[in-house]
Amino acid sequence: MSTVKLNVGKLIPIQLDNGLRIYLAPVKEYPKFTISVNIELPGYDEEERLAEKKILNSAYSNKLSEKYPKGEIDSISNYYGALLNASMYGGTIKGMKQDVNLLLDVYVDALLHPVITDAYIQKRQEEQG
Repeated sequence: MSTVKLNVGKLIPIQLDNGLRIYLAPVKEYPKFTISVNIELPGYDEEERLAEKKILNSAYSNKLSEKYPKGEIDSISNYYGALLNASMYGGTIKGMKQDVNLLLDVYVDALLHPVITDAYIQKRQEEQG
């Protein structure tokens, strides 16, 4: 069995107009991709908004979104051997380049439209007393 060495080369740092920092790896033959998003939440005070943070974090960990509300996100990521991780601070998606359009659609919906159920909000409010 022979091994092939992949030369990733030098990463190219880029900062977008909206402040998002990305790094490009100029390797055309590499079959995988990784996209990471970091969201800064200025003024998101720990104490004052702790209940909101718990609700949002729970919604993200459930991996349910408006477009994929019945657990499809986990099924899709498992089927395609991908990693999808979304949180209120951003997240990461990894997979094969051939699946990037579908996985990016799932990721964007999970990141921007997490399902927060009324039952969960009521439970959290009761716990807060």
